[in-house]
Amino acid sequence: GGVSQHFRGTSKKNPYNYGLGVHYQWTEDVAVLAGMYHNSLARTSKYLFVEYQPLEIWNTRIGVTAGVVDGYSDNGGNSLVVVPSWSKQFTGYTLYGLVAPPHKGKEGVIAIGVKIPFDELGWFKKK
Repeated sequence: GGVSQHFRGTSKKNPYNYGLGVHYQWTEDVAVLAGMYHNSLARTSKYLFVEYQPLEIWNTRIGVTAGVVDGYSDNGGNSLVVVPSWSKQFTGYTLYGLVAPPHKGKEGVIAIGVKIPFDELGWFKKK
């Protein structure tokens, strides 16, 4: 889950976007993400993303996240997402963020979240 800040808009949005997802680190640069969260419109969104972060600056991975997400249109359709993203790993957790600029009359958003590995939660014991 995470928090979001909208810009270039006057409507009030839900800034607390709790959710649950899985993150599979396929290679050093590529990860696959899937999950669901309570979006800024107070709806449940489901997503499937591929994260490509080939650059590393100040121990922060930088790249792009692309995929599909639902829960933002009134007709229930999916939206294609391609946005700049970053992640920074710490002991026990990872901070991540993305920026979606305003597009086609929609507000832009900056979002920041936290990823916690299963083993840090004690769900899976390393042998």
